[in-house]
Amino acid sequence: MIVMNPYDVAIGLNQDTLNSVLNQAFGLSSLSSLFSNTNSVPIEGQQATVEWTVNQAPQISLTQPTSSQWSNAIDSSGGPPAVVPNAGTLTLPSLTLNYTYGGSSGTPTVNPTLIWTWSVADGVLTLTPYGLELTGTGASDALITYLLLPTIMGSAKNYMQVITLPTAQLGSAIGIELGPANFTVSSSQLLMVAAIQGQPIPDIPDASSLPSDNLFVQLSTAAMNAAAQSAAKSQVDGSHPVSGSGFTAEYTGTLDASKSSITLGSNPLDFNLSSTLSISVSATFLDGICSASSAATSL
Repeated sequence: MIVMNPYDVAIGLNQDTLNSVLNQAFGLSSLSSLFSNTNSVPIEGQQATVEWTVNQAPQISLTQPTSSQWSNAIDSSGGPPAVVPNAGTLTLPSLTLNYTYGGSSGTPTVNPTLIWTWSVADGVLTLTPYGLELTGTGASDALITYLLLPTIMGSAKNYMQVITLPTAQLGSAIGIELGPANFTVSSSQLLMVAAIQGQPIPDIPDASSLPSDNLFVQLSTAAMNAAAQSAAKSQVDGSHPVSGSGFTAEYTGTLDASKSSITLGSNPLDFNLSSTLSISVSATFLDGICSASSAATSL
């Protein structure tokens, strides 16, 4: 019998949530440089320039790229990328390129698909542009390899900054210390799990045991009891903001700590001290411009 290392905190975001964030971000004047800009590089002694404009919001997919997407993609060297398991895609439904290079020019509107990979190191999830499926530009191979490909992959890297979750900061927000996090990206959601400090790094749970909400935060009984004990010691009411790259989470707790006994109420969000401790979370992406919210629930 295989024994799974349990988790105390789980946070999940599904594909719809991520695309909702991208849809909200698209077109905001404060983020216009993410969706329209000019890049220029020398190629074989001649200056190549492209003015590019994203006409529709990017759409991310947590599903593995198809075989045709893999076979049609090129990587930063201009060759085909090796197929890897931890991958997804980001599509630009409408991208206009206005390029000049030597005696050639063009203004095509294309719909490239970027392949990205994900990895976890030291409790941090990183998404990296890996390859690009780009057709219909009418540009030379050199222009695609040295200007168009790095331009599009560079812009896509900015869009993928929304896919980040804080780890230890989440524990400090509710008064507990978490150990290193574990992550997975499946076809249905981005998931982070962590255990209270001192416990083994948790295994990724079966997806069927998790909520299907667009955004959820799930706490074990041990985590909620530890949070209540921490709050009771400090007798602190109010909110506890934390942040990560491109991400801010605010956990709000209300506590009457006049008694030290702790029991779980009928509502998983309520702790029966003399009154209650309720924990909720709001997640804000792209420095406060787009947001989603959820209540924490027990396992």
